[in-house]
Amino acid sequence: MAEVRLELAQEEARDGAFGGEEDDERMCVNSFLYRGLELEEQQRNLCLRHPNQERTTLQAAELQEKQNTLSRHILSWRLIQNRYMPGIFTEARGQAQAELQSEEQTLFLPSHVTPAPRSISHLCAIEARLRVAQADDALTETRRLLRITLGLADYRWTQVSHGQGPRTRARALVDRYKARLQLATEAYRTARKALVQLDPLGSWIGRLRELQDGDIRWPTREEGEAQSTRELSWIWLNVNPQEMQGMSEEIGDSLRVEWLRSHARTARWSEERILVVDEMNRILRYLEWKSSSWTARIGKRAAGPELDEGLKAELEVAQSTGGTQL
Repeated sequence: MAEVRLELAQEEARDGAFGGEEDDERMCVNSFLYRGLELEEQQRNLCLRHPNQERTTLQAAELQEKQNTLSRHILSWRLIQNRYMPGIFTEARGQAQAELQSEEQTLFLPSHVTPAPRSISHLCAIEARLRVAQADDALTETRRLLRITLGLADYRWTQVSHGQGPRTRARALVDRYKARLQLATEAYRTARKALVQLDPLGSWIGRLRELQDGDIRWPTREEGEAQSTRELSWIWLNVNPQEMQGMSEEIGDSLRVEWLRSHARTARWSEERILVVDEMNRILRYLEWKSSSWTARIGKRAAGPELDEGLKAELEVAQSTGGTQL
């Protein structure tokens, strides 16, 4: 996300350097979209961290304060939205949204408007770039949190004593990271859903796949999973070089062992492919030799004129079934 924001800021600087007042007004478009994505993130945090359940009076008061603060931020953002997206947030939509909690309201970003009018096409293009960066960051965060939870799980079972207190604290720590993992996966799904609306045929389509619950798993072999038929989740197949450099301090022995196993399996299958081609060539050469040996036998057996025709037919059948047709 930081690289995309830098690129957009540089583009704004070039537009402002060569433009007039109209370009100066347009320079706030990026900040408008940044703020919209931040509000969307706050809504997601509020929904996932405060699910519908029984709360104490203090917990209910804290939640209501957070909702009030978020509502004020959304209302102030609506004023800017009416400037850059006129006619999108109508009075009817405003009345419908006012009946919802702040974390349940629709922000009506360009990706939420279908079909998008031509007047906001430039907003759609900018949001698409931001959404790609958001999806990449969320996927990187998902992998990082999976590595951490894997290390915490190993630590919990090997290093934590058998007392109830230490195990409870270790479990609470794992649960906190799992909650952060859920936030990261939901952020990725939201970004990808927006990209489907904004740029359904973009270059991202082959790299940012749909994230299923079964894809969110450790790269190590799980209990009851066969080593020979196990398939690595696609989220571990497109790690960027920058992430690999930062992974060295967090990666554990279990991941290193798993990488070595995967590397050995890859090398083994590469050798198998070479051996299959070699075996196919050997089979073809053997069948050609077998066919020529049957052909050489025709007419060599002296059995009399009354059996020559039958023996010749038998040899021709053996020749055809012995490999010529194959």
